[in-house]
Amino acid sequence: MLEFYEKKGHKIFIWIMIGLIVATTFMVIFGEFVAFNRDMARMDVIVAQTNKMIAQSAKKQKVSYDGQVEYIEGDVEKRSGANDGWFSAQKSDIIKSGDEVRTLVNSRAIITFEDGSAVRLDENTQIVFDGQNENITVGMDKGFVYNKVAKNDARVYMVKTGDYEVKALGTEFSVENENESIEVMVIESAVDVVDVDNNKTQKIEEGNKASVTGDAITKEEITQKDLEDDFIVWNTQTENKDVVKEDKKEETDKEKNKDEENSDYTKGSITLSGEKSSSGVRLHWDTSGVNTGHGFKVVKSKESNPVYPGNDYKYLSDAGVRDYKWKIDTGKKYHFRVCAYQGNGKCGVYSNDVYVSTPSGGSDKKENDDKSDGDYASKVSLSASKDGDNVKLKWDISGGDAPKGFKVVKSKDKNPVYPGDDYKYLSDDDTRKYTWKDLKEGKSYHFRVCIYKGGKCGTYSNDVKVSL
Repeated sequence: MLEFYEKKGHKIFIWIMIGLIVATTFMVIFGEFVAFNRDMARMDVIVAQTNKMIAQSAKKQKVSYDGQVEYIEGDVEKRSGANDGWFSAQKSDIIKSGDEVRTLVNSRAIITFEDGSAVRLDENTQIVFDGQNENITVGMDKGFVYNKVAKNDARVYMVKTGDYEVKALGTEFSVENENESIEVMVIESAVDVVDVDNNKTQKIEEGNKASVTGDAITKEEITQKDLEDDFIVWNTQTENKDVVKEDKKEETDKEKNKDEENSDYTKGSITLSGEKSSSGVRLHWDTSGVNTGHGFKVVKSKESNPVYPGNDYKYLSDAGVRDYKWKIDTGKKYHFRVCAYQGNGKCGVYSNDVYVSTPSGGSDKKENDDKSDGDYASKVSLSASKDGDNVKLKWDISGGDAPKGFKVVKSKDKNPVYPGDDYKYLSDDDTRKYTWKDLKEGKSYHFRVCIYKGGKCGTYSNDVKVSL
């Protein structure tokens, strides 16, 4: 009997032990499960915070500045990249990162950025804009720019030219690159001039300028002659009035009025005549005692006595030109005048007003013009000669005319084309010569001339290569 209870007690003990083991195992597993869920909850919080930081970082990296054309004087062009053609820039055009802007002879432009900064371009200046990663970079191969920089500690504003970077420290400064000779002039605050190749930095303070030749940076004080430069004067006169002292403003106004009184731009006369042609209006004028150093503005309006600025216009920089064909085929009548351009955004002497009818267009006529080459020249013969850093081009055409003018195209490679390569548009169908100015010495260039057909080229000339 005792043996029976001993065996039964032994079995109960075993079952109790098994129960304890199972219970212990369950508690351990349950504890691990609770800990795992707690860790997962923490991990979810960490992942959410990480994703938020990544999103904020990505958003920050995507921040970029756009520019906008605020002011145009003369001929200003833009393009979206080095492989695209140049197109006429208009006021209020948006300039995005990677876009290029250039001013031609007797032309200027102002581009403002979203943070309030601005770059101002003198004539014959070309820049490329980079506004990525919250910074503003103005790349300039040649020309003259004036920079007005809004103070922003989180953003770098710099001008890159040649092998140098000019970094603003909340300032106004100019940078000029002429034949690879660089000059930096600091009007307000300071800049850092950085030699990228030699990793050297020199700080230039307000009232000083830096002249850069080769790898040498020479620092000296700004002279009165420097401040009398026409482009510098133009910029300082167009600054906000609240930063100009009243007595200085009055003195500037007196000098300006004195200059205008002594100027020949307000003297003499211009006599204009006009007639309807097959593709628009042909205008001719004669001048007497007029200063035409900055060329002419030809202005058009439906109202009498059109003016510049204000009405539609064409800028002719050639002081010797006396004819212009305005291509227009609306079938309506317009008023035209010609004025002597003063080079400061204003006109001097105006011609008389002429009222001329324009030819009627029509889809059938335009379609036939596009399909047929009968009216366009079939051959263009081009020759070239060098004159210092300029190239003089002359050509003859045969087998037809050039009713829409010519495109003169230039490239470092053979057989340049339009659109694609650098070009100059000559709307006068009677012209047979052009001088391409301010080319780099030691370089070789290829030129061609084509018969322009409106948006595309027809017959091209032979390729000519000129080494400077």
